Order: sequence, then structure tokens, then C-alpha cells
Amino acid sequence: MIKNLRIRNFALIDDLEVTFDSGLNIIIGETGSGKSMIVDSLILLFGDRASSDFVRTGENKAIIEAEIEISGKNGIATLLESNNIDYLIEDTLILRREISSKGSSRNFVNDTPATLTILKSIGELLIDFHGQHDHQSLLKSENHIQIFDAINKKDNLIAQFAELKVQLSDKIDEYKSLSKKEHDLKSQRENLLFKLNEIKQVDPQADEDSKLETELVVLENAEQIIIQCNESYNLLFDSDTGAQAILSKVNKTLKNLSKYDSAFEQFANEIYSAEIISKESSSFLMDYIEKLDYNPEKIEHIRIRLYNIKNLCRKYGTLTEVLELRDNIAAELAEYENFDFLTKDLLKQINSIRTELAKIGKQISQRRSSEAQIFARKLEEKLNQMGIANAEFQVVINHREASSGDLLSIDLENKSYKIYDNGFDELAFHISTNKGESPTPLAEVASGGEVSRIMLALKSILAGNDLIPIMVFDEIDTGISGRIAQKVGLVMKELAGYHQILAITHLPQIAAMGDNIILVHKHENDKRTFVDTKLLTYDEKIHEIAKMLSGEELTDAAIESAKILINKTV
Repeated sequence: MIKNLRIRNFALIDDLEVTFDSGLNIIIGETGSGKSMIVDSLILLFGDRASSDFVRTGENKAIIEAEIEISGKNGIATLLESNNIDYLIEDTLILRREISSKGSSRNFVNDTPATLTILKSIGELLIDFHGQHDHQSLLKSENHIQIFDAINKKDNLIAQFAELKVQLSDKIDEYKSLSKKEHDLKSQRENLLFKLNEIKQVDPQADEDSKLETELVVLENAEQIIIQCNESYNLLFDSDTGAQAILSKVNKTLKNLSKYDSAFEQFANEIYSAEIISKESSSFLMDYIEKLDYNPEKIEHIRIRLYNIKNLCRKYGTLTEVLELRDNIAAELAEYENFDFLTKDLLKQINSIRTELAKIGKQISQRRSSEAQIFARKLEEKLNQMGIANAEFQVVINHREASSGDLLSIDLENKSYKIYDNGFDELAFHISTNKGESPTPLAEVASGGEVSRIMLALKSILAGNDLIPIMVFDEIDTGISGRIAQKVGLVMKELAGYHQILAITHLPQIAAMGDNIILVHKHENDKRTFVDTKLLTYDEKIHEIAKMLSGEELTDAAIESAKILINKTV
């Protein structure tokens, strides 16, 4: 529950601290006193979009901070842990939002910087806001199935259905992608076959172009290579004046000198090494000349081969890219030959998932149908409590047939039906508030006051299942008064046994039900407007509720009526 809310420099609020308690917290005050600013600040604190318009004129930033008791909310503990946020006080959450006059904002959870997403996630676990916009939401039939399912739990069937639907959607996407690929390949097949055959006819090998170019340079210059190799060989191996003979003589001389001084021995060894190298070089030159296959026909063959390879490269890129293209085309054509098997296998998987979806969807639909009557009677009973005595409520369940060929569907009784994340039902609330009239869609018959009571009735039925600990009602009593207001107040009081309720009201009958009543009022000081709050004592409750009954001029009758209203709820 929210224990404390502090608001600074927010709209007309200078510095305001509001303390709440468990049960029904009623917020009252004259029109324009600033009651809705308290709700607006909470909506912002739990992740709504901020604007510089919220910052009080002349100030740099607005600050909203709340201390929230969260004992038993394991979802919050998990959320904090996953975002590396520690508790400052055990089982207490401290949220703070700072909105600058430039429009930017900073968010903190337990003094740790947090994203807006984290604030929203905390809000989804902790608080439920209801106001006039929620009335409009209730009138939209597309929202009815979520409301119905929240009250009538379906175990994990809906989760199973949603998971299978995702699997089905993925498989259908895979099937469509494969079919498109098959179509594209079919239209390109002749061209691909031409390219593949063109490459295969040349049959290039990795790095063949560079190897052939090296070989061609050698063969084209074979005559010069042979002449120069022979010259080099003669210089090395001439019998008397060649390098080999000279090195041999020097080596012998140095060895003789080493008898007199060992310093010559090192150089004798080095000369000997040079002699060995010259012998090896001579052998290499002769071997190279012998192996050199100077053949004009071979040169022409290499030139033609290089021309064919380079012709492929001009069309398709480097030789590496040509070889990759060959392999890719071969793989694509092999896949094309396998398309029939692949598509049949995918369709088999798709139909298997659709069969399982049909089975689970039918179970969900049957449960909804059986629970619809019970739900309708409960709601009629609650509406009767709140003064709609002749209400007849219906939960209408329909199914929409899928278009021909739509795989994202299920087959039941020789028909295909469109599916949603929560099954294949389309559900809508119908109501009649006048005896003898047939129920029609909620939006067509319900007045504003009736919609308020229907929503409250739904929340009341949901109370035992709803894990959200805090509910905020912003003037949902619009359109009702008198005896009906008292009945609505009793239902809100009952709901406060399950949740902490924060409710803004203009009706004394509802205000009197409050476990705590907070008066909001504004005043002017030095040409500035300020908003203050006060937690009312018992006597102050009587005084303010009497004012709500009779206006500014209090009468004894109004005071007595206020006492009666308050004492009825004690």
C-alpha cells in the first residue's frame, strides 16, 4: 500500500505531503481544489509520459516521491533483483521522479536510477487506475474478453494457446518464406543453371589464376632464363676460375693458416659453407634448366585457360567469389529439388499445431461458455446492490470464420475459425437495464452512471482474484447520487477489504464510507496559488460531509444527516 506521497513544485502544488492508510481512502474537496493533481502525480510516478507543463511556474523541476509497503509482493522482489536494485528499508519501495522545466525526467527506485520501463513494470504489479477514460474502455467490446478472463481464470490453458499460436505463426512465416524462395528459384532456375554450367565448363580451381600467371611468365621468358642460368652455372663451376674452384683454394689456404693461428679456423669454416652453397646453387640451376618445359603449345594452352578464368571473373568477381557462386548455386538448386519434401513437412507441422490449438481452444471456449452464466448472475446481483434492479446481463460469445487459405486459424466441425492470443472466441457484454427489453451491446444502452456501476461491479467480482494491491478511482461516481451513491459506496467499502483504495468523490454518501478522509483545498498567498491537504478527524468529517450535503451554509439537519451517514459505516 502507499503509505506516503510527497509532491513538490507540481502544477499548483508547492510542497505537499499526503499520508494514506489501508482500506478506503477518500479524497474530497471543491471543484478545482487540486484533487486530481494527486492522482495525476501518481500516474506520472508509475511511468506515464512527463511534460514540462507539470512543473510549477518559476521552478526548475517537479519532484514526486512515494513510500510504498510491498510485503508479500514477490513479483516486485524479482523485478528489483533483475535490475540490481536493493531495498533501503525491508519490504518498502521508495519511488521518485524528477521532471525538469525543460521536459526531461529522472527516475529512481530505492535511490537507484531507473528507466521509465521499470517504473511502468512496478506500476503494473502494484496499482490500478480507474477514471472516466476507463468508462470508455469498458464500452469497447474488444476489451471485454480480457475483463472476463481476469475474473474467470483459465488455469494455464490461455498461456498454452498463446505459446502454440506463436509457434504456428513462426511455422507459417517459414512456410511462406520457403514458398517464396521456391517461386523465386523457379523463375531464376534457367539463369542459375546457365551460370553453373558456364563455371563448370571452365572448372577453375582455387588460386589457379595466380599459379597460371606465374607459370606463364616463366615459359614466356624461358630462353632468357636458360641463358642466364647457364651463365650463372659457368661462373660458379668453371674448372679453374669459377667461384667453386676459388672457394676451394681459399678454404685450403685458411686451413693451413689455422695451424699457426686458430683465428683462421672460423673463416675457413665460413668459406667452406659458401663452397657448399655454391655447389647446391649449381645443382639447382642445372635441375631447373632440365625441368623447364619450354613448349609453345603449352604456353598457348595456359593463355587460353587464363582467358577463360578471367572471363568468369569479369562476370562474377574474383576467383574466390566465382567458386563461392558455384557452390551457392549448386546448394540452391539442390534445395529446389528438395522443396516438395520441405513444404510437405512444414505443412504437416503446421497442421499438427493447428490440431493442438483446436483442442485447447475448444476447452477454453467451453469453459467460457459454462462460466458466462455464473458470471452474468454475479454481476446482476452486484448491480442490483447498486440500484440497477432490473438488469439483465449477457456474455455473448461468437466465432469469426477465417478467410479461405488462412493457415493462422483452427478447424472445428468443418469450419475454419480466426484465432487470437487467448483462443478463438469473440466475447462481448450485453445488458438491458429495463425490464422486458432484450440485452444489447453495452455501449448502446448504458448511461455514464450505469457504466460506472458496471465497472465497479466487475472490480468487486474480481476482488478475490486480483493481485493488484492498490486501486485508484478518480470520480467514477459521475452520474449517480443519493440512495444509489450510498449503495455504490458500500461496494467500494467491500472492495477496500481486498485492496487499498484511493478514491476522489463529490458525493457525501460515498465520502462517509471512508476509513480515512483527506480534504484538499487551495488558497492564495502573495498572488500565488497553493494546494494543501488535511487528514480529517471524526468531527471534521462530520463538518465536511455536512457541507457536501447542504453547501456552505451548514444546517443542523445537514450535520445530523452527516453523523447518520458516517455512523452507518462504522
